[in-house]
Amino acid sequence: MNNYVHKYTREIRSERVLDLEIKKTISMGPNTRAEMGWILILKTTKPEPSTVLKRVYASEPIENTMGDTVEVWMERDLFADTTEEGVTTTKAEHEAAHIAKLAAEVKQGLIDTAISEFIEEAAAMKSGYSQAEIDSWPTQEAEAIAWTLDNTAETPLLDAILSESGDTKLVLATTINGKAAALKVGVGKAIGRKQKKVKDA
Repeated sequence: MNNYVHKYTREIRSERVLDLEIKKTISMGPNTRAEMGWILILKTTKPEPSTVLKRVYASEPIENTMGDTVEVWMERDLFADTTEEGVTTTKAEHEAAHIAKLAAEVKQGLIDTAISEFIEEAAAMKSGYSQAEIDSWPTQEAEAIAWTLDNTAETPLLDAILSESGDTKLVLATTINGKAAALKVGVGKAIGRKQKKVKDA
């Protein structure tokens, strides 16, 4: 949305507000704004504040060397002393509270990122498996361990798997034990990385 400044009064209006005002009294043509003394303010890039304790605001537009009226940006302090119900909060106190708030937001952002990354890592370790398979893993591992320790142990889930897969119980139990151990190492390392990131946040 464009803004306009009046060449005499230096009032500034947005294009929408200005056009509504003009249309209340006359029909607008392509040059109506200019004829009424309104000059288009050319936009310039709004700079970032120099510190988190400053804010940037649009100041009085100026005419540049090309004769165009352009936006001018200035900085002012974000805070000042305030008094509310007889209690004065100094500029320094406002600034300290603001910095503490920003620091807390950064810390929480780092923690949230660490948690999200852990969830993604854990999910990647389980990719390619259905939820039904994942839900069966504790039972598979328990039966594989039991059979490895005693090959007479009952293993109904492994027996059902073998009835369709055609593998031997030794191969299946060894595979399950190996995958379970690898998953624990992978998850453990991911937990460690997450904990370190949270601690360092």
